[in-house]
Amino acid sequence: MTYTYKCNKCNNEFTIEKGMNEDIEIKCECGNTDVRRIYSVPKFKINCSGFCGKINK
Repeated sequence: MTYTYKCNKCNNEFTIEKGMNEDIEIKCECGNTDVRRIYSVPKFKINCSGFCGKINK
């Protein structure tokens, strides 16, 4: 999975690819480990003509 982080020191935004259960140290390019994760809306669309299409009818 891809996660986006923002450094609290230099405000740099960067992405890291890691597993959900993988525990690694997140470090900015400036060397700072004080970072916070930026949450965003998942980018996917559900196309459904079966049960989902009959809900609004």
